[in-house]
Amino acid sequence: MRNSHIRNSLQGDINLKRNLSLLLIISLLWLYIPGVVMARPVEDLPVWAQVEVTGSLADLGLPVYAHLQDAAGQDYVLVLATKAQLRVQLLEQGVPYQVIGVWKRGRGAAPRLPGSLASLSSDYFLGLCRHAEARTRALESVDVVYDDGWNFMVWGTPVQMESVTALGCEVAWLPETPLILAPPRAPVQVREFTPSSLIGTMIEQVDAATVYTYTGQLSGEWPALVGGIPYTITTRHTNSGEPLEKATQFVYEHLEALGIDAGFQTWARSGYANRNVVGVITGTTYPDEIVLITAHIDDLPLGTVAPGADDNGSGVVAVMVAADIFSHYEFERTVRFVFFTGEEQGLLGSAAYAAGVAAAGETIVAVYNMDMIAWDAVDGPTLRLHTRLSSDPGYAGDLAIASTFTNVVNTYGMSDVLIPIIDADAIWASDHSPFWNKGYHAILAIEDDNDDFNDYYHTVGDTLAELNMAYYVNYVKASVGTVAHLASPWLEMGVLAGEVLDAVTSTPLAGAWVTVTQLLASSSATTGVEGKYRLKLPAGTYTVTAAACGYLPVTAPDVKVTAGLTTMRAFTLSVARPRGVTGTVKAAEGWPLYARVVMTGDPFTPSGKEVWTDPVTGVYSLTFYGGCAYTLTVDAWTPGYGTTTYRVGASDDTTQVDVVLKANKTLCTAPGYHRAPSEDDCRLSAGGLIVGHIYDASTGDPLIGAKIMNDSGESTVSRPTADPALEDGFYTLFSPASPHTFTGTLENYSVVTVTADVVQSDTMRLDLWLPVSPVMYPIFLPLIIQNTFS
Repeated sequence: MRNSHIRNSLQGDINLKRNLSLLLIISLLWLYIPGVVMARPVEDLPVWAQVEVTGSLADLGLPVYAHLQDAAGQDYVLVLATKAQLRVQLLEQGVPYQVIGVWKRGRGAAPRLPGSLASLSSDYFLGLCRHAEARTRALESVDVVYDDGWNFMVWGTPVQMESVTALGCEVAWLPETPLILAPPRAPVQVREFTPSSLIGTMIEQVDAATVYTYTGQLSGEWPALVGGIPYTITTRHTNSGEPLEKATQFVYEHLEALGIDAGFQTWARSGYANRNVVGVITGTTYPDEIVLITAHIDDLPLGTVAPGADDNGSGVVAVMVAADIFSHYEFERTVRFVFFTGEEQGLLGSAAYAAGVAAAGETIVAVYNMDMIAWDAVDGPTLRLHTRLSSDPGYAGDLAIASTFTNVVNTYGMSDVLIPIIDADAIWASDHSPFWNKGYHAILAIEDDNDDFNDYYHTVGDTLAELNMAYYVNYVKASVGTVAHLASPWLEMGVLAGEVLDAVTSTPLAGAWVTVTQLLASSSATTGVEGKYRLKLPAGTYTVTAAACGYLPVTAPDVKVTAGLTTMRAFTLSVARPRGVTGTVKAAEGWPLYARVVMTGDPFTPSGKEVWTDPVTGVYSLTFYGGCAYTLTVDAWTPGYGTTTYRVGASDDTTQVDVVLKANKTLCTAPGYHRAPSEDDCRLSAGGLIVGHIYDASTGDPLIGAKIMNDSGESTVSRPTADPALEDGFYTLFSPASPHTFTGTLENYSVVTVTADVVQSDTMRLDLWLPVSPVMYPIFLPLIIQNTFS
């Protein structure tokens, strides 16, 4: 009995342990099932709630993950809390709210309980579609948690998120932690706006041609120089691989070439990975106070072609141009130039960067983010500056940034060309909003996205040709001025003035340029018709260089500019010794060409210089003066080739310029080309060129109109030349390679036949002398007189 009792007791213990183990296993499995929260009392379940904001957001006392405005203009937040918390914090205070769904654990996320609800998975994202049809399709394709008529909240996968963007909508992952309603450090207020002549100078340095060139390089209109090699950026999609890698390298090298400290920040999230590019100009007085000027470099659509000229090549170009200008100055605050990737996949790059600076406790004074600033088709040059809602504690700082922009427009003469509108609507769909989530002051600068949205958004039609360049350039100018004011240039101003003269004749040199360089600033001025210049500069000591086309530059070190005073400095320049430029002109097929080379831009030969190449070698030579920008125009003497223009810059030390001329295949008349009778294409035969003169064998005079033909049927005639160094009666004839027989003919001359060995893809000389035909000579017969007288 006792043993039986013990066995029963042991069996009971075993059953108890088995049941407890089974219960534990079931509990653990429950944790791993996606989308399910472990069974808890109803009041303790974490739920999503939509809560109307009736006062200050700071007074809400609940974890907020999004602060939005619905289609009716109602201010509300998305809160994650238990029902008990909602009841205590809201219901008893009379704050309207509604539960919109139970919190679901992210797919593939590590098993855990919400706990304090301070951390989310990345499976919740916000969507926004500006077109009704796209919105309808998007809502049908995803699991919608809440829809306010404008924004919608989704529980979904990165693949679903990508499908929403493919419809032309915008997305952003909900932050993994609640919004920070105060920055990591005490906020630093944007300073009172004070007009600055130096910032006016910076604004004037925004060059339309530069904006156009950079945009074309980023959008694939022409190659960008990446790693010293031309590369055409056909797409900048975050997952495009080499194209986006080249694009980020392009802007990195751009910063580095300006002397700006630059680097990459890598990130990985939600199945994506890429890198941001960051450049830094450290502040002189308050280096820990940081101003960010930002834009996203990635674009859409998917596929191999995504120009993204407006979205967001325009914003990237504005950051690049600001870097060009700011690199010549110092600022009291630190300026960072940041190019984000992953924006189109839910603001991934900017979220990673904002999280990093917040974790480091950095004091970000202002974030000026640009996204699409080049489209303006209707209703005048309107633009939008989006801030947080006025109920958000960060609104005042956002408004100060936006007000700086409007002050720049009104102060620096742009009020007729830009109409800024400040929208306190909490639009989140760009890289400014991750900084809002961390409590930093930020705005979105964009074109009129309410009433004049880009027709080619997220399509292959978003090209340079569709942009409004005047509006675009003015927007860049206002952006440069805004960030300059936020960062505060370090300066006390003085004036440098004087004149530039010819050292021998003392004649004023108009168009000469005077450049000043120094750590604090670099600027330049061009002399007027009286040879005078004037520069307003921060007080300091400069190296000043005066230069003019055709003259030797003169540099004066240690020129001191004193605050509030004018420093006079004159320069006398001596004529430069001309230097030579040589080169060859060849056809694309390889053979040298007889061609005319015209050089313009020489100050001492305004009409231009003209030389001709050697007919056999294609070699030419010219002399030119340093410091001038020259243009070489090259065209072949033989018909059928296009004209080529080559530019030599003012600072270019090039001494050899080789030119290649391409045949005009539409005409198909260049040597060696023929059009098949039954085909439309212009085809090239293998062979080389024969060139030379045809002369009268008796007098040595050149013959015009003489025909030369080879044994393959190709022929031409001798023609006059415009080259004073080359006689008339010249010809150029294509012939297959290897030895061939050539025949020269002209009316009233005897036929001449010679054999020549034609070299493949080369040019050789063959002169012909035609003897006068014998029938041309008079015939004298003997006269016989017979004597008939006897």
